[in-house]
Amino acid sequence: MNALQKGVELDFQESVQFTIQGDDFALAQMLNNLIENAIKYSPKDSKVEVEITKIGSKATLYIRDHGIGIDDKDKPHVFERFYRSPNARESGTGLGMSIALDVAEKSNGQLILEDTMPTGLTIKLQFPHSVWREVSENE
Repeated sequence: MNALQKGVELDFQESVQFTIQGDDFALAQMLNNLIENAIKYSPKDSKVEVEITKIGSKATLYIRDHGIGIDDKDKPHVFERFYRSPNARESGTGLGMSIALDVAEKSNGQLILEDTMPTGLTIKLQFPHSVWREVSENE
């Protein structure tokens, strides 16, 4: 389901542009999966925010939704293959987050789950400076 069909607004902010060293196809699939999940678990007429920034020496991507979020007790299991939270209202295989974690780790990235306040989930994806470079507007 795409954002338009669900009435979910996509908000994009970037303070830096960067490229990541790694498998372009796998990285694109990972980002697509994470954004689609945020849309899937967002209520109708809400917003999914995608933000690209630099924190210290790390290239950082945030994907924030305002859905039901993930209980703290379920967060450690989200990255397990075929795991489905008991609170999950949407259909799925339980593979998306484990694949996303695998791609992030193979690209030397770190995938972190945080709460969005007052409700929802924030995916924080960080890459160390050794695997990214800033792109200038002329490139």
